[in-house]
Amino acid sequence: GMIPATSPGQRPTYKLGGHCDILGLAVADAVERSGPTPSSWSLWQDPDGRWHVDVFPAGQIAQQAISGFGPLLKQGQVIAPESSILHPRTAVGIDENARQLVFVVVDGRQPGVSEGMSEQELADFLKNLGCWNALNLDGGGSSVLVKGPSPRILNNPSVGRSPRPVPVMIGVRALKNAPEALAKPANSNHQ
Repeated sequence: GMIPATSPGQRPTYKLGGHCDILGLAVADAVERSGPTPSSWSLWQDPDGRWHVDVFPAGQIAQQAISGFGPLLKQGQVIAPESSILHPRTAVGIDENARQLVFVVVDGRQPGVSEGMSEQELADFLKNLGCWNALNLDGGGSSVLVKGPSPRILNNPSVGRSPRPVPVMIGVRALKNAPEALAKPANSNHQ
């Protein structure tokens, strides 16, 4: 939510350097930027390095965390609300053994290019990718996929090539020795 708040029914005016109130859990390098909302789902990493996609338990400590707008899959079952409303979407899912994270960015609001997905379509898609639990993170102009180190946009965001500023983002960094890290024993703290 932007600060100062916009009037009811008015879309927020996102601006670079603007102040905002982060809704839901946001943790970066074990520093909590925003507390959890009761019964809201989040993507979070525990102190042992394991990732979770579900409700953040009271008393739990997170190394990294981000919240979203609602669960899509719970224990392999689609729980997304039924709707035919299509939007750009960003989602995350995790497999049953918590070994694989799946990130999905869906373009939309572009007739003839991409119409978007409903939450239920997104849930079905993530289930077909092998996800056990999944969370709808955000959508609309926030659904942007960027690749670095010289950042470039890889998708066709609904807001064009000048994405709006967002206060919370997910970054994924490849490890230089990734094959060695992945070869560690299953009881290792590295995931």
